[in-house]
Amino acid sequence: MFPELAKLALAPLFVAVVTLVARRLGPAAAGFLAGLPVVGAPILGLLVAAHGNAFGTISALGTAIGTGATMVFALVYALLAPRMSPALCLLASYAAYFAAAGLSVFIPVTWPFAVLVPVVAWLLVLQVFPMPAGSLKPLPAPAWDIPVRVTATFALVATVTSLAHVAGPELAGLVTPIPIITAVLAVFSHSQGGPDVSAVLLRALVRGLVTFVSFFWLVALLLPLAHASYVFTSALLVCLMMHAALGKLIAPPRPASQYE
Repeated sequence: MFPELAKLALAPLFVAVVTLVARRLGPAAAGFLAGLPVVGAPILGLLVAAHGNAFGTISALGTAIGTGATMVFALVYALLAPRMSPALCLLASYAAYFAAAGLSVFIPVTWPFAVLVPVVAWLLVLQVFPMPAGSLKPLPAPAWDIPVRVTATFALVATVTSLAHVAGPELAGLVTPIPIITAVLAVFSHSQGGPDVSAVLLRALVRGLVTFVSFFWLVALLLPLAHASYVFTSALLVCLMMHAALGKLIAPPRPASQYE
């Protein structure tokens, strides 16, 4: 019970860290950091512990495919944010996400599709993602902010984990990348900083999902060959190094002078 609660607590704690990063370095740095598999990795770990490596391998491939729907969520939110309230943007984005995820159910959970779907989605979404111009509003730091974000994230992670446990491996994989941290960060950045801040954060998050997908590719590749603890540790270490290297190339933090 304790390991499961500890894994569920990782995502809420990560949201708190990302919030502090956003206040310090800006939404681009925070969004890119949020591309790490902080929700997906614990959920997949719990599934492997409960159902075995074979289940986890298929789920990992399904998660890679399902990441395309997460990119659709981020794009729809960023496009609607200048014209709609955070609540309406969230509803519309989740509707787009579930529509895309519903279509993903018909995609075979195999290696070719697990590579093709997220790569094509990543390239297409970034091509049409809005690019705000000018300075961004500074994000406020109310005392209630982080506790509310943490509570919302924990509730969403617990719900998604429960759904994943009762689904088969293919559906569990598609359920795993449901936007949780993405949704929490989008709504709070939009409501507190405006649509441009949320667009910058979400675009950087989509760029950072290359690491998210790579983690699940590595897990799917290694699970048939080694114990799950070694697989997850190795995949996480590789992805952390990859994220650090990519962060210097594609998602440099905005200088403080742009927050005026």
